[in-house]
Amino acid sequence: MNSSRSAETGPGAFLFDLALYLPLMFLVREVHFPSIGFILNGLLWSLTTLVFATWRMRVRGISWADLGLCRPKNIRTPAIASVVILGMAIGSIVLFQIILEQLPLGLAPDTSNEIRGPEVWRSEEQLGLVLCNHSIDLA
Repeated sequence: MNSSRSAETGPGAFLFDLALYLPLMFLVREVHFPSIGFILNGLLWSLTTLVFATWRMRVRGISWADLGLCRPKNIRTPAIASVVILGMAIGSIVLFQIILEQLPLGLAPDTSNEIRGPEVWRSEEQLGLVLCNHSIDLA
């Protein structure tokens, strides 16, 4: 391995690429096209980060095969694994819903960020809460 290649692929170079990649990965998700739907937006986001990662790898002289990602010798094995994983994902969702229906849980939507009415202030006043060394006087 020559010194120019080791300089291109040293830890500092990978940290630099990571410092570029992570903000791009999160910032590209701010681009949202409402007319194409969530699935296609997600595909756009993923492809953008994949193209960026591929570009940075080519700059460093690294291929996907160097990372262990190459075409399989037998296409049936990954295809069967994909079908099994998809089936297990669907099965776990269905199983979770069946179990959830059997449990006597009263699940309600989260409304913790909604503004509550004056009963909250009355209850805090009745408890005699003190904020910032000042008593609450809402009368």
